[in-house]
Formats: sequence, C-alpha cells, structure tokens
Amino acid sequence: DYGSATYDAILLRHVLEHSPSPHADLSAAVDRLRPGGLILLATPNLDSLAARTLHRDWEWFVPPAHLFYFSPRSLDHFARAKGLEILHCETRSGDGVACSSSLKAYIGYEKSQKSKWQLAQLDALTRQLNQLGPKEDRVLGELGLGNEVFVVLRKRL
Repeated sequence: DYGSATYDAILLRHVLEHSPSPHADLSAAVDRLRPGGLILLATPNLDSLAARTLHRDWEWFVPPAHLFYFSPRSLDHFARAKGLEILHCETRSGDGVACSSSLKAYIGYEKSQKSKWQLAQLDALTRQLNQLGPKEDRVLGELGLGNEVFVVLRKRL
C-alpha cells in the first residue's frame, strides 16, 4: 500500500517474483510515481546460464515462494505495457551465488548418482568451471546470462 503520496523513486528488489499479481503491483507503483520518477527493479533472471542449465535445480527456482519468473526481454515488455521507459538493464550474480558456483554445486550433487562415463564428463566440466571466477561471472552478466536482472525504469513525463 503506497498510500496517497507520490514518489521520485521506488525500489522493487526481489518483490515481483513473490507477488500473486505482479502486473497489479507494478501498476500500483507506477500510479504512485511522479512523472520522470524511477523504479529500480531486481528479480531472478530466468534466462541466466544457471537457470537454463539447472532447470528445476536452479537455486532461485523455489515455488511456491517464487510465483513468477522474468527475463530481460519479459521485463522490457512488462515495463513498456505500463508506460515505462528502460534506462538501464543488466544481469549479474545478484544476491544469489555466482553462476559458476551454482553449477559446480549441482555437479557435485549429481556425481553421486551417475555412471562411470557420465562422471568423466562431469569431472571435465568441473575442471573448466574451476577456472571461472568473478571476471567470468561479470562476462556472463554482460552476455545477459547472470542470475539476476536489474533494471532502472522511468515513468514518462
């Protein structure tokens, strides 16, 4: 409930994925935003490398806590439908674990349930992932594959 006040900026950090009505919640925020005001929005990135690779085992795939999932593209459509202009969009590791760490943890778990030839493939992939660090996670973010989407939206004047 935003009350009757209007705001220059509203932060929606990991809110929309929990909402049963993300369209209604974003509309309510837009209604309380002054013309030219900003909405800063962060949410898990359904297009992340980890989400695409791990599917249901992705650490941010947690229904029923997360009811909706977004990508940079869906947020673009979502924002435009609400009359918002995207000033900035990026993907990044966010407040979850880094993508490479997420994938390595999953591989470690999977190793207990795989055959000998599958273990050899997982070991090779783990060796490659062990070479990844913060720099590579930044590159994944720049490619749109980071675990979190962060956008800055502006209400049109």
